[in-house]
Amino acid sequence: MSDYKMLTAEEARALNPKNAAIEYIKQLEVRIKDAALNGHSSIRVPYDMTEYKNGSAKFPSPIHEIVDKTLKNNGYKIEYAYVEKQFVDSYIVISW
Repeated sequence: MSDYKMLTAEEARALNPKNAAIEYIKQLEVRIKDAALNGHSSIRVPYDMTEYKNGSAKFPSPIHEIVDKTLKNNGYKIEYAYVEKQFVDSYIVISW
C-alpha cells in the first residue's frame, strides 16, 4: 500500500472543467489587459490555447461552453474565423 499514490484533493479539483475554465480565462485576461494597455481592442487567441476540430478553432473541449459564455456575458465579442487561401487558417479573435 505504501507505493500507491492516491489522487489528492487539489488534483481532483483541477480536473473539474469549471476550475480549468477559470484558469484558462485568467490566462486570457492577462493577454486582454496587455493588449488594452497597448491601445488594442482585440486579441487573437494563440494556437496553443485552442483546439481544432474539422478545421475550426475552438476553446478546449471540456471548457468551450463555459469560456464562450463567460466572455460573452462580460461584453466580449468572439469571432471563430476560418480563412481559406493558399493555406487554411482557423483562429479565434476576442474583441471589446
